[in-house]
Amino acid sequence: MIQLAFESAFDPFHAVFRILRLTEFSTQAIEIVRLKILDVYVAEPRRCLAIRVPPALKKKAKLAAICQPPIYGSRPRIETLFNRMSPMQDAAIQTLVMQGLLDADAFSNGMAQRTEAPLSTKLSARIASSNESQKNLMTFLLLDLGEIGFNGPNGLKARTGLGEFRYDLV
Repeated sequence: MIQLAFESAFDPFHAVFRILRLTEFSTQAIEIVRLKILDVYVAEPRRCLAIRVPPALKKKAKLAAICQPPIYGSRPRIETLFNRMSPMQDAAIQTLVMQGLLDADAFSNGMAQRTEAPLSTKLSARIASSNESQKNLMTFLLLDLGEIGFNGPNGLKARTGLGEFRYDLV
């Protein structure tokens, strides 16, 4: 028997959707590396529980993790997931830049900034609906974790384990 399985985390088209969700929710430019880390948690919200957050954010991390849809089968470690998602994320971000949906100048500076280019009504409604239904997740990722620095031993890379921080200038 042949079995086909769809894994949204490894689908470049779904990566486009997730990146748009993040950039639509945020009004500020986001570092591309930070965006890629946050995308992992949009793809698998339950992993928010493993982020080393200050005690004040523990409850918000639990609320964010509740947004996880059912998962069937075993999942790779988060580091493996992050590394396997990276090529799809890169393709998605480059496509959005080429389509004019992300700012090319910001991209050349390592940032992702949504442009004023309009999305289709249907896509815009789907993004808004997804962001609203997972508002706890999006708020946790972009607002609460946004207040945490990115570099150093207490930065987002170290707290998630998804980036090298030992050589960061702090």
